[in-house]
Amino acid sequence: MNNRYDIMDRIKGLAMVYIVLDHAQSPVDPFIRLFHLSLFFIVSGYFYNEEYSKKPFMLFKKRIKSLYIPFIKYELLFLLLHNVFFKFNIYNINVPIEGDAVTPYTGASIIKAVTTIFLFWNREPLLGVFWFFTVLFAVNILFCMIRYTSLLLLKTINEYIIAMVILLLFVLGNILSYFSITLPVGFHVSLVVLLTFYAGFLYRRYARNMTFNMYIAGACFCILFISMFSGSVNVPRNTYSSPLFFIGSTVLGFYLTMYMVNSAPAYAGKFLGMIGRNTIIIMAFHLLSFKIINAVQVYAYRQPEHLIASFPVLDSSGGWWIAYVIIGIGVPLLIKYGMLKIIQFKNSIYVKYRYGTLTNE
Repeated sequence: MNNRYDIMDRIKGLAMVYIVLDHAQSPVDPFIRLFHLSLFFIVSGYFYNEEYSKKPFMLFKKRIKSLYIPFIKYELLFLLLHNVFFKFNIYNINVPIEGDAVTPYTGASIIKAVTTIFLFWNREPLLGVFWFFTVLFAVNILFCMIRYTSLLLLKTINEYIIAMVILLLFVLGNILSYFSITLPVGFHVSLVVLLTFYAGFLYRRYARNMTFNMYIAGACFCILFISMFSGSVNVPRNTYSSPLFFIGSTVLGFYLTMYMVNSAPAYAGKFLGMIGRNTIIIMAFHLLSFKIINAVQVYAYRQPEHLIASFPVLDSSGGWWIAYVIIGIGVPLLIKYGMLKIIQFKNSIYVKYRYGTLTNE
């Protein structure tokens, strides 16, 4: 595998660990929230193919396959399980999720939910993190169309003009944030994170010229540590202490994470790479997997069963957040590789059966 791509897979893997740490309500939450989501957009921008700028429909088809189809697949799966989850206290009408009550689906509400899912809009309660798919889809299309328009009007891709347009959209996104204005399918968020996507695109061009120094990484850590007491970043809600705070936190967090990944032992790097190549299934199942730890706590401490539905976790104190992280990453990976083993086993049985049949003929 290309080493640069392998490194970016590891970055994505560590970013996914950050996400699970965040949702597990770990002690490092205020720190990693300053930059963890920006890393995904940087990695996505890194992998942007300039060929798409000449053939935007190629990008559209690619993102339908890589973002829209997985979104539909997992949303429909969780929709089918929605009412089943109530039987096991995974959902409970007395336990809200992000402030909203969760109720069983009826015929009419199922039709509405299915319709909004196909419109790339609705998200099942345990798939709230899937806002990322719609925002990333919009960012890809927006970035591609900006470059395509430059090529169409100027007969060349003028990087200076493109940079100015992206900065203006970033400012617009922050103005919308200031006035608490939201746009459909999270487009107000896309306007802001487009800048981080562009940063990843530019980083790919100059990556060979960059080195990562322990002392600079240490300085990044210290600045971020101090910053978490004076500011915050909330990408899903499009709220930031200031535009410069968002940019600074992103740059410092990316440098620190790159240093950590480049300095990690080989076995840790391979594990992070594996996580990075399986981020979608971890995104889909980690919050559901948390219910295992919720159930353990409920039965261990003899608490009411409806508390299994607690979201995102029941109790992360006393080191329980570690269990949530292990389960949140481990169970989705077991599902993925367990299914692969089953499929491979079935295929091998089929081949043996087919081969035997053919030889007997």
